Amino acid sequence: NKPKEACEHLLKVVSVFPNDAMSWRNLGLLYRAVGEFEKSLEALGKAMALAPNQIELYDDIGHTYHFKGDHEQALFWFHKGLEVHPGHHATIVNIARTLQSIERYDELIEFLRGVVKDYPDDAESHRYLGVFLLFKKQFLEGFTEYEWRLKEDGYQKLDVYKAENEFPAPVWNGENLNGKTLVILHEQGIGDQFCLFSVVPDLLEMGARLIVTGK
Repeated sequence: NKPKEACEHLLKVVSVFPNDAMSWRNLGLLYRAVGEFEKSLEALGKAMALAPNQIELYDDIGHTYHFKGDHEQALFWFHKGLEVHPGHHATIVNIARTLQSIERYDELIEFLRGVVKDYPDDAESHRYLGVFLLFKKQFLEGFTEYEWRLKEDGYQKLDVYKAENEFPAPVWNGENLNGKTLVILHEQGIGDQFCLFSVVPDLLEMGARLIVTGK
């Protein structure tokens, strides 16, 4: 709760233990917390010199540049971190969120396509890709990628996932619906539910009897 006092304490620590990378890192994070970005980068740079293979330092420096408003340098350090630790998920997310924050969606989509090509079982990256494909109105590929959310650990803990898997009926995969009953389970937030409810008339035209759940 007193980051400035903590900075003063850590300055004393690194003066006594100048080769302690963790203390330099903590000092850099504290400087960032109080808006001292140049001091933060200097301290994190000293930590990096002592522990060049620690992936968190690349992310820390990238975040500091991001908060400073220098997004190009942020992306540079995040990508540099991936060179040292390929496939590091937190760094992949950092790159995606940075590109999102500066609205470089085409670059973001191509980046995520590269990620899922290299790591085809990365469900979260597939889901992220799906989200931004849908944002760009690339619906077929977007919804296909978004289906990967079903394989994420966090999603599998949700009640809707349990309901889908405990429901005594197969999942609809596009088969003929004429004369059949289709149960639509709520899943997303209320805004998404209203948006996706627009497909209901299409399902009715396909001859389906519908049961729609919600909350």
